This record gives sequence, C-alpha cells and structure tokens, in this order.
Amino acid sequence: MAVLCSILLAAWYLSTASAATESSVSKSQAEQAFDSFALKHGGENILGVPISPVLSSNGAEGTFQRYYTNFRLDYWPEFQGTNYVVQPGLIGAQDQSSEKHEKISPFRSEKNVRYFPETGHSVRFGFLNLFESVGGTSLWGYPISEELSSSDRTVQYFQRGGMMYDGTQVTPLALGKSRLLSLNSPWHASTVSTPITSEVQPGGRYKIDVQLTNEGTVTWEHTGPNSTFLSYHWNLLDIGPQPTYFNHRIPLSKDVKPNDTILVTVDIPAPTTAGSYELVWDPVNSGNWFSTIGSTSGKNSVQVGDTTPEIRVAIMELGEANTDDMRATISSNSRYQVRTLGGLVIAHLAADTKISVERSRNKTLLRLPNNKQLMFEEPLVFEGEPGSLMYVYEIQPGYMYRGKFEFRYSPELESAWLINVLPMNDYLAGLIEQGESAPWNSLTASVIAFRSYALKVRSRLRAKNLEPFDIASSTTHTPSYFTRHQFYAGFRRELEGPRLRKAIEATRGQVVTYQGSVIEAVYFSQANGRTINWKQAWGGIGRDWALGVEDNVSAGHKLIGHGVGMPLRSANSLGAQGFSAESILKRYYTGVTLAKAY
Repeated sequence: MAVLCSILLAAWYLSTASAATESSVSKSQAEQAFDSFALKHGGENILGVPISPVLSSNGAEGTFQRYYTNFRLDYWPEFQGTNYVVQPGLIGAQDQSSEKHEKISPFRSEKNVRYFPETGHSVRFGFLNLFESVGGTSLWGYPISEELSSSDRTVQYFQRGGMMYDGTQVTPLALGKSRLLSLNSPWHASTVSTPITSEVQPGGRYKIDVQLTNEGTVTWEHTGPNSTFLSYHWNLLDIGPQPTYFNHRIPLSKDVKPNDTILVTVDIPAPTTAGSYELVWDPVNSGNWFSTIGSTSGKNSVQVGDTTPEIRVAIMELGEANTDDMRATISSNSRYQVRTLGGLVIAHLAADTKISVERSRNKTLLRLPNNKQLMFEEPLVFEGEPGSLMYVYEIQPGYMYRGKFEFRYSPELESAWLINVLPMNDYLAGLIEQGESAPWNSLTASVIAFRSYALKVRSRLRAKNLEPFDIASSTTHTPSYFTRHQFYAGFRRELEGPRLRKAIEATRGQVVTYQGSVIEAVYFSQANGRTINWKQAWGGIGRDWALGVEDNVSAGHKLIGHGVGMPLRSANSLGAQGFSAESILKRYYTGVTLAKAY
C-alpha cells in the first residue's frame, strides 16, 4: 500500500505541474461529472474508490481523467450536455492489447447467454447479470474475450473493464489500479521505424531499421539475466480470425540508458495470412512485455498480400436524430439474399424485389414481400451476386452501391446504421471530392490523399471498436455523427467518367506516410494564400506533418473549408502547371514520404 500511495502522490504532483495552465473550474466540473457518473453506475461497489486526483489528459482520451480501482473515467467537455461527457476509458482493451482472444461461432442469444456480433464474443450467466444490471455497454463496452479460467478464479475482459468470479461472486477486476501502476512504471519505450515500402508477401522476410528510445527511468541491459530485447506483435485490423503473430526477440548491441536511443536492424517475417495489419514494436524485459509492465509507442500500418482491404462505410443513420430516414428500402439488380451476421439465411429474393429494414422496439424489424415481418437482435446482411449493385431508395440521387449492406445498431451512438461494405478501391471510386476534369497529376495526388485518409480513419475507428463502421459518408443521411468524413456517393460517381477509377489503379495502394505511419491526410476546397496548421484549427495535439504553409496559388482567394492540409483547387492549379503528384503532396504535407499500403 505504501508503494501505491507513493506512486499516486508522484502522479498527482506531475499532473499538477503539467496542468498549471488548465482551468481549476474545468477540473472542478470534471470532478463533479465523475462523481455523478460513478454514483449512477454502482458507486464504490462497481467503480471502486478514486485512486488518483483529476489528471490532465494528453487530449486523445478526453481533457481530464480520473482513475478508480476498477475503471478510468475520461471527461470530454465538447460533449457537455450529452450522455457522453463522461466516458469510461478503454483500459480493458489496453490491458489485453498484446493478447489474442479467439472469437467464437455466432449463435442466437438467450436469456442467460448473449452473443455480441460486434466483437465475436459472448457474456454468460453471472457475468451477464452484472453486465446488464450495471451499465451495459455504456460502462463495460463489448466483451473482448470469453471466460478465462485458472485454478482459483474465472475472468472475462471487456473493452472498458473486466470481471472476476472467485467461486462465490462476480466482481469487477481492478484494472484501473493496474493501469495506473503501469503508467508510473520505469519501463517505457518509443520507436520510429522505416516503412515497408515494397509489396509485403505473406510469409516473406523484410529488413526494417528501428530507432528505439528509452523513455523510462532504468537502464536497459543488453546482456545477463535482466536483458532487454526488442520484439513486436502483428495485430490484424480486419474483422475475422486473428492469426498467430510472431514475437521474436532481437538482442540490443549495447546498454541503453534513460533518454538514450539505439538503432536496431530487424529481419522480420511477415504473417502468413493476407490482410491489413499494425506492426507494433514492443520491447521485452525478463519475459515481460513493455505494453503490460509500462508502455510502448510506435507502429507501422502494413498491408500483407496483394489484396485490396475492405472498408465499412456508414451511408444512412436510422434513429431519433434522423427523422427523415425512419427505414431503409433495399433491393438489388441481381438475385440477393438476407442473412444474419452469423450466417443464418433468412430470405432469397429476386432482382428488383424491394424489402425494408428499420429499428423497432430495440430490435431490427425486417419487412419482406407479402407483408411478412420478422424481428431480429442480430445485425443483418444484404448481399447480391458478384459484380451486382445494391440499391437503397431513400438516398437520392444515386441510390446504387457496389458491395453489400449491413444493418447494425450502435448502443454508443444510440442509432441504427446502414453500412456499405466493399473493397477500398470501389469506395475510392465513389468519392465526389474531385471532378472528372481535374488535371491528371492533381487527380492522382488527390486519390493518394483520399486513400491515406480512409485507411487512417479506418484504423483509428477499429482501434476504438465503438462505431459499427470504419468511416462515415459526409451526407445529410448521417446527421448525428459528429465526425462525418469524405463525400461518398457510391456508384453514381462512376457514371461521370472513367478517369477517377484509372487514377485509383495507377496509384494502387499508395499512401502518404510520416515517420513510417500512414497519415490522416485531411484536405479542403480552397486556401487564401496560406494553409492552417492542425493545432490552430482544431486544438489538442498538433500534427507535425500538418503545418501551415504558404500557398501563393490561392493568394487573393477566399478560404473555403477548414484550411488544414491540401487545398484541392490549388492542387488542380499545380497539376495543370505540370507539378507531379508527389511534389503536390509534399508541398502541403510537411516531411512526408510516399509508400505502398497494399
């Protein structure tokens, strides 16, 4: 207990010193909001006692945080007046980030056993009783493991917490306490690695230079029983079974003192299963991963195999926030089927047969021909024959889409969503951000930016694992989603001409990267002589690649858009003057390089 108290006092002192510019009123508001949330969600019996003062966050997980024995609460002032101003942090997912819990086969939920298709796991009996009686997904998040049994207890992990059964009762796991201890551990590292620019083949080997920095307080020894090694995980980003990941240990050539950096060359084997991955660098000391005993940062996005990644696009929201779209009317230009996410086929339908789907009484209501109505708790899938188009008639004009549809409900967003699931290249071909007549070099530069933005948002949202989609179409049909993304119009854009599709193929898999990671390559319509840096526009943590730059091309014009990143009209002017796609991108995104993601 004395050790814990000294750690907490150190955390309090550091947070106080770093937060000198924070408003004490804001901290007071956060503390009151935390107390109110805790009281409504079981108090000390569930959250545990507070074990830290209100701490200033880095901006990525709310403005303020407070640790409790079992949870961490995050305060988001931008959601003031909503149910989301206080959100439990994703400490369950962080605690299990280096573990790979196999998903189970889908099944129909019953009273004492519930299957969650969102994560491919179930919650059962006593664990389900605690989950449903206190908070549900708003407190615990979705399950990320099944029940895991040892000699003296059974545990289960959720995105935001965990539960334990000791033979007598089910109680929350003390993940807040362990997370706080981990953050104040002496074992911390950061890495910067060169991107894998060649096409990564399943099972192939690749050499990568890794710049490894000791950000902790103890020296890493390179020999002896307490040696530190560099290692890594391959995390599959695509939905589906997780393959076995490699965790070879690479020895260091010398001792590394705190704040020192060492360069390590790694001969690394790629996964044998194709897909979109994050290559996460994770040092090891005495058999313990830094990600579990402290922290590690630095990762690469890697596409393994010559396969275009899939993307899940929210195209319509159905709920109280969108009274214009109370149902989605669907058909296809081919024969198509309706099935549950678990694979149970509900109906085979002829081409042009209209059906509808909506959210009703906390379930999904499916209306089939001949006035047949069915209710479901599981997400539904609508899929035609290969190469066919799916239709949704409420979205006009241009109601045609490649790929398939899913209909899912999101408890976090409190609305149902019609999601277009399709290959990334088909998604890019449906963007209406650039016209068909754009100069070729600016069109290809734009495609590379569009692809980079989509892949980065996709990776970020999948890491959060809250939204049932990867990216949202920026249209009037998704009104409540506060971060709508690129303007996606489906197959309608392809009817305007073939040049966008040709630009997609000509730049296949190319992305903009900064220090080995794909960037969220934001763009806008028109600058006014200078672009705006990220922090100036949106606050929080800036982006070193998104600095304001002079833009003589747009001098004398009016700013149209947020002003960050690449102005598309300036890109078109430069493309017409003969500037290459790479030079256009490097003009507006600072310090970047081009790489291939797939």
